[in-house]
Amino acid sequence: MAIISCPECKEPVSSVAASCPKCGYPISNATSLVPIVEKAPVFPASINFNFYAGATGLFKPLALACNALDGSTALGAYPGSHIAIHRLDEGIWVHGLEAGIVTIHFAQIASIKFLEKVKQEAKNKSVIGRAVFGAVLLGPLGAVVGGISGAGSKIHTHDGFVMRYWDIKRSEYSLLALESNDSKISSLFSMLQKGSTPFASLHS
Repeated sequence: MAIISCPECKEPVSSVAASCPKCGYPISNATSLVPIVEKAPVFPASINFNFYAGATGLFKPLALACNALDGSTALGAYPGSHIAIHRLDEGIWVHGLEAGIVTIHFAQIASIKFLEKVKQEAKNKSVIGRAVFGAVLLGPLGAVVGGISGAGSKIHTHDGFVMRYWDIKRSEYSLLALESNDSKISSLFSMLQKGSTPFASLHS
């Protein structure tokens, strides 16, 4: 998957998208796909990206259990895989990506969008709807989310968020789309949004 320029409106869009989320131009059948070269952000030398090393204990920060959604490009974030997020002052630990714990500093976050009722479950735990990320792009943030359906009267809804961040190890932007039935996911999103705001200019 690559980020390309829509042949019609020139907006950035995923190369695997069925159509442009802005103008509706069909992308999958386009003959001229122009990749967008993503520029690496230049981080201030004062930022400590290794804040995991100085922590006093893995389970001391508030943890949130999540599941990865389709559209995630972060290494190890396969659809349905279990992800645990631990909140710290500098950012988050993400347990479940790659082979262990990945730290994401607020400065690495380029954009983030809240996904309300991204998944619904009936009382018997059978999934009756989930997010569909065919054309997730977070440049200006433009996630295409759909596929939500409802049945019955006792429905448990899940919220989530999709985040675009600079993966230092891979030297590229990655997408992490998560959902959780834990109500704390909204406060986690707010913390990530607030913490990343001062660093927004690094990703322009």
